[in-house]
Formats: sequence, C-alpha cells, structure tokens
Amino acid sequence: MKLRHRESMWVCALVAAGCGGGQGGSLGNAASHTSNAGEAVLTYFGQPKPQLTASSGEVSMVGQAGATFSAVTLEPPPNLDDTYLVICRSELGVSQLYKIPYASGTAQVLYQNASGSAFPAISAYGTVAFDGTDDNFDNAYAVRADGTGYTQLSFTGLTNVTCPTYSTDGTNRLAFTSNGGLFVGPSGGGSPTLVQSNAVFGDTPRWSSGGNQILYEVATSGSFNDLYTTASSGGTATDATPTALRNAGELYAQGWSADGVTLLAAYSPGGGNAEIIKFPMNNPSEYSVLTPSGDDDYEACFSPDGSKIAFYRANVNSATPGIYLADSTGGNQQLWIPDPAGGANEAELGMAWSPFLPKETVIAASGATFYHQASSGFLLSQNGAQFGSLVAFTATTPATAAIQAPSSSGTGAPMIFTLTADSITQIGYINTYFSTGTIVSPATPSALVSVDATTGQVDLVAPSATPKPESSRNPDGTVTYNSTFKAVFDGAGKNLAPSGATRIVLNPKTGHLVSLR
Repeated sequence: MKLRHRESMWVCALVAAGCGGGQGGSLGNAASHTSNAGEAVLTYFGQPKPQLTASSGEVSMVGQAGATFSAVTLEPPPNLDDTYLVICRSELGVSQLYKIPYASGTAQVLYQNASGSAFPAISAYGTVAFDGTDDNFDNAYAVRADGTGYTQLSFTGLTNVTCPTYSTDGTNRLAFTSNGGLFVGPSGGGSPTLVQSNAVFGDTPRWSSGGNQILYEVATSGSFNDLYTTASSGGTATDATPTALRNAGELYAQGWSADGVTLLAAYSPGGGNAEIIKFPMNNPSEYSVLTPSGDDDYEACFSPDGSKIAFYRANVNSATPGIYLADSTGGNQQLWIPDPAGGANEAELGMAWSPFLPKETVIAASGATFYHQASSGFLLSQNGAQFGSLVAFTATTPATAAIQAPSSSGTGAPMIFTLTADSITQIGYINTYFSTGTIVSPATPSALVSVDATTGQVDLVAPSATPKPESSRNPDGTVTYNSTFKAVFDGAGKNLAPSGATRIVLNPKTGHLVSLR
C-alpha cells in the first residue's frame, strides 16, 4: 500500500453522502467530487474537512472526517511483499501450519494439531484450508490467516474429505477429493458437485487462475499416476502428462501458473528421488526438470504472478535442507529458509503461496468486511509498501467529526491522533487486511488513537469523556494523558481498563502503553 510519494499505489475509493446531521439521508441531486489523498482516490458528496497526512519512519497515514462516508474500498496493486506462504511440517509427532510472510521470511505458527494436518491452500480472502485427521477420518478444516476462526468444512453426504483447494477467480470455490472422486463445493462447506470419479484419493487438486479448469491426479498402474485436467463443471478429462512420463512414475500436482498454461509437478520415477518438473499443458512433448541431478525436491508452488517458484529440498546429495526460491524458469535457486537445527527432513506436508490481496470494501452499510455502517471519518496507514491499519469512526452529527494529527513526528516516533465529534457513537479498527476488527461503542466526544511508526498498526484506542485529553511530557521521556477515559483498548481489542482510567502513560518511541490508572 502506498499513500505518499511511493513507487506502488493503493486506490482507496470513498463515497461520502453529505456532511450534515444524520447518517442516513439521500444523496438527492448532490454532485459528486473526486480528489486525491496522497495516492488514494476519493469520491464523495458534500464537503468533508480537509484531508490530513502524517508520516513517521516508513509509516504513512491519510485521513479525513466531517462527512458521511458511505463506502470505503481498498484496491491494493499486486505486490509480492503483501503475500505469504503457508507450509505444513510434522515435528516429533506434532503437525504444525506455519505462516511465512514473503517480505520477512520469518515463520509464525498458525495452527498445530497432534492428530495431524497437511496440504494447506490459501483463499484470496485470507483463509487457509487444510487436510486434518479426526476420529480415523480425513476431514477438511479452515483457519484464518491470523490463526482465528478454526472450523471444520463439512460437505453433504461425504466423509473422508481431503486436500481442499480454493479457486482464486473470485468465486472462492473449493476443489477436493473424497473416496476416489474429485468434487467442487462452496468455500464454507455445503452441497458438493462431483466433477470426476477417477481422482486419486488424498492428493491435492490445483485450480487454473481463471477458475474454469482443475489439475488432478489419476492412478494408472501400480503406484504410478498421471496428471489430468478437467473443466471445473465436469465433462471429459484430458491427460496433461508429458508423453515421456505417462505411466512412468508418481506425479503429484503442485501448481498452475498465472499464465494459465504452465503446470508444476513433483515427479518420482520408480522409487527414486523426487524432482520438480514444469511443462505446458498444451504441448505434451515438452517438459523441463528444475531439480539438479541427485537432489530430492518436492512440495512446490508458484508465486501468485508466476514469477517465482518455492519448493522444499531434502538433505540428500549434500544439499542444505529447507525451503528454496527460484525464478519462473527454475533458475537462480537460492536457499530461503533452512530447516531448524535438529529438524532436518522432518516431514514436509504441503506448501501454498497466497494470492495477491483482492479489492475489498471495508466500510459500508452492506457488503463490508469490517465496518458495517457508514463512517464519519477514517485513518488509513501503510508500512512501507504494505497495509498497516484502518480506523473508522461514526458521530451523531457527521459534520462535527474531526481528526487532529500530531504536530510533529520524528523518525521512529509514534503518531497519536485525537478523534473528536459531538458524540462518537462507534469506533472500529483493524491491523490486518482481512481482519473482522475491533468495534467499540463509546458515546464520548473524543478518543485517543496511537499508531506505531514501526508497524503502522493501531497500538491503543482510548475513548475519552472530555473533548480533548490533556498531555504532558515526563522527565523519562514518556507522555502522560489525563482525562476520564471510559476504556483503554490495545491493538488486539482487549480492554485494559474495564472500569475506566484517568491517566494513561505512553512510550513516545513505540506508542505502547507504559501504565494506566
């Protein structure tokens, strides 16, 4: 996300309905206007207060208040730094899903289960589906990318649902296998449709980028299998396996490039080491082996734009085990994340690369993913090229809503904003793109909002019963705010002061709470 003098750009489209009293009201014959907020594009009716911008370190902010913003839509451009990988790894009998942001390469535990989990897939809307084991049955499960919302995905009439994979064409359908059949069903479970009846049970299908075709595995003889493509609606399937490899080994579908033509597979000839191969679906005489001779590679995937390939390499042939990255041709292979010490060649059970962030309506009376009503003002932050946070608030009289920006921010200093209005009836904030967020209903004339200049995330929201909290700097460099605070919420939405507070002390370098009373 880029808001101010950056190389990439997010488009933030807003519609503001009037700026007088009330949140309802018709637009009538009011003319619409378009203006810029940094590199965000605003469309509105009426006359909100001037836009504000603020920056500190790598964090940039844009905000506006004083009107009825009936819709806010974020349109992030494709950016690999906004993506992440999810891998499944089994260590000492515990299966764990790890989320690895591409920008940092730092693994974070997303989910763990002693009974087993494998073969993750990521939706365009930040949900991770995977294969799990429960009561001796394979089942499909899903969890949000922040580790919340764990749920089983059930499909009518089916048991042993395995290897769920999301389409990324906007329909968010799931393809999966069950008892020898390839099925397509709704993303949240429900009524499935049988697409093909000859799928290898327990192997992962792969969608084309357009969502109209699926790559899947079909048993041939012995333990061998070929790769077939089928229309997602069913019909006659086509053997897409390169001619020289048909019925010659074990082939496992790994990915379908954004170009709609190039397929990725893991191939193991007759019990030998696995190797990653790449081939066009429309030319069976052509394929290329990406794995150096003697190495053992598997669990591969394309980046969402097809420009990179991630894969796991075992420690045979003196290779350093871990996750590697290569370019789209398989060249420039580099170790990205080595296996943890003492954990080399623990079972790697699937790898997926998230799609690019989709267009998302975050504020609207209907169809919003976060703030489910019009707002009277907003604050949007980015950290470098990435989404930081979004704050929205609603006032009894939208025209009275205002945001006071910090007077100055040195490098690394937090940004502390004051939201004001005749009465702030609701405040909401999110610190991740797909979060459902925190919503509070303070009914106060003001609120402090602290944004961390290191992360761009909201650190603290403190609704105040006074129009503007008084502040003073302490000898140790901390800042004290005095007021009648009805509550003090941290970035995760936890109320640190259920009975209220009269004094808040913040660290001016981080924006984090030092103490309250």
